Amino acid sequence: MSFQQLQQYPGRHHQQASFTVDPRAGFNRVPSFTAQPPQHVVQPPQHGHSLQQASLSFQHNLARQNSWEKLNVERQNSWDVQRQRSFERLRGIQHASASARQHSYTFRAGPGVSPMQANGWDDSPLVGGSLVNGSELYGSELMNGSELYGGHNATQVAGVLSSLHGGSIFLKSTYDGDITAKNRASLIPRHKSSNFTRQNYTVVKELGRGSFSRVQLLRDKRSGVARVLKISEGGVGTKESQMLKNEIHLLSALDHPSICKIFEYSEDISQGQLLMVLEYVAGGDCQQLLRSSPKPQSEAFVAKLIWQLLGVLTYCHARGVLHCDIKPENMMLTQTPGGGLPDCKVIDFGLAHRIDRPSRDFVGTPSYMAPEIVKGTAAYTVKADIWSVGVTACELLANRAPFGKPQEYNGKYEAVLENIRNFTCFEDVEARLDQSENWATRSTKAKNFVRSLIIMDPADRPHADQALDDTWLQKNKAWPSSLSSFMLKSMVRFMGASSLMRRCLLIIAARVGSPKMEQIGNLFISIDDEYAGHITREGLAAVVSSAATCWEPEFDVDDFFDAADQDQTDVVSFLEFAATCLWGKDDSTNTIAERVFKALDDNHDGMVHFSECRHLFRECDISEIQNLPMHRPFGIQEWLKAVGGSNDLPMKKEMKQPEGSILAQFIRSFMCSETDPGVEDSAEATW
Repeated sequence: MSFQQLQQYPGRHHQQASFTVDPRAGFNRVPSFTAQPPQHVVQPPQHGHSLQQASLSFQHNLARQNSWEKLNVERQNSWDVQRQRSFERLRGIQHASASARQHSYTFRAGPGVSPMQANGWDDSPLVGGSLVNGSELYGSELMNGSELYGGHNATQVAGVLSSLHGGSIFLKSTYDGDITAKNRASLIPRHKSSNFTRQNYTVVKELGRGSFSRVQLLRDKRSGVARVLKISEGGVGTKESQMLKNEIHLLSALDHPSICKIFEYSEDISQGQLLMVLEYVAGGDCQQLLRSSPKPQSEAFVAKLIWQLLGVLTYCHARGVLHCDIKPENMMLTQTPGGGLPDCKVIDFGLAHRIDRPSRDFVGTPSYMAPEIVKGTAAYTVKADIWSVGVTACELLANRAPFGKPQEYNGKYEAVLENIRNFTCFEDVEARLDQSENWATRSTKAKNFVRSLIIMDPADRPHADQALDDTWLQKNKAWPSSLSSFMLKSMVRFMGASSLMRRCLLIIAARVGSPKMEQIGNLFISIDDEYAGHITREGLAAVVSSAATCWEPEFDVDDFFDAADQDQTDVVSFLEFAATCLWGKDDSTNTIAERVFKALDDNHDGMVHFSECRHLFRECDISEIQNLPMHRPFGIQEWLKAVGGSNDLPMKKEMKQPEGSILAQFIRSFMCSETDPGVEDSAEATW
């Protein structure tokens, strides 16, 4: 297919340009330009014209013809390059699709028509009369600590059979195009045997048990820190273990302070077990909060939780991940010292789907599923997650699920799904909500926010980042954290450290963490005011300038940012930022080296093999530890000798301060004494 376009060029000469579609370019239409140069016929000198005039005319016409030919060649070369790039892009897309299919997992209950299909619903297998591809499996234990009606419990691991069509970004063999995700995942220890849990941890108690899964509370034998262990049993090829494997790979790649953190995992083929060690969030979940609290939660607290939840979804959606199971049970609460309001951490990514691989699977927990998913009229999109947020917010405000729960209908979830199918507008659920005294006391802004999310048409629901701009959320969102004195000093020490020491702190942040991670995470979220999941130079500079005093160490923000940006992506991730804040008051390169050696010693036997940790370091780091033995394990003394640890603090880069006027110098000397009034800061003393 082609069409003609007439163009006019200088000199009043016309040409024809033919635009064709190159079949190799797929959906990209790349013009193939063919043009005829201006036809300039050089006439011999005529009578009445001087030889000089004829020569000038001949040179002018020749120069114009050469110029046009050169322009035509350049254009043709440019379009050839575009055509080649388009062809390569098409090949890349085809290769990625083939790779995704190769690494995909489809979790089905088996052949045949399910009972749900007889009622007009999508494929939704039932086991013993219970929904298994939602998050509620009645008669099993709840893995995240929440309980359901009548003594029945739900499971976070064993009761979910979702179909992940086209694979997932966290199941790909590579993380092409996402350097941060690749580097983040490589920092998480992977064990070949499940014995590492007995070597490294002590079991405190069992938190839950399902048909093929268990969840236990652990305590680290060396540090005493509490962890949570999720175990999938019954074989590594089962649907449950594949779901847990999806969650492992996803949590290994995601890096956000409001997402529950993974520390290590194993796939024990001989034992048929898949294990994952997670951060312990001690405050329980939001469903437990609703049951245990004698009075309704304040609007400010609910708004803060929903604001943090939407921040997580903004981060995930921007990275092509759909959570697919937003509900109060999957919103864990931290324990805050001093009785402050807890923060929210999102858990349970076992049902997660890819945005670019639309799926019509019947997935989620019935009470929180969007109408288009229940009816099967549309694929799962980000708007289905937003619906679940609206239902969750409504339940936290009213202490009543707007569409009911199965326990209200003698354990039959079909009635809940029917309520969702019959929904047309928010007025349909208001009669039910009016029965709640809590809902009647809520403000108009809170109710309007819920209304803006629980909308029948997915196109009319906002995206997560748009919902964050709601005035009710903005008024009640978490109070911005400021850069404390000990954090600022840690950043200065980090900037003055060697490249190897900076990498060691990153490994510590990923594998060990710190008691201050909550405080660091709150500051990170305050700096990341665009909800992008990373911070920029400008954002960091604004926070540093607002925190700087005449007693604080001064440093160049650009130099610090370059040191913190270890992935060289021109942004700083949460893990990279946390690494800059882990240099304690009494730390030296020697103590940092000792801490990272313990982090590298996965089995706690006091020995590390270079081949086991080589992938954690960059080439610039390897040159600093080239004296380590490469073919045998080494102990901590050899490690300290190789890294050149000492008890000296890192040298701070000298910054030349502007002298200013004599008056300015006098005022500064008058206001700033040699003694830092915050030197006895108790917060830093416990750092």
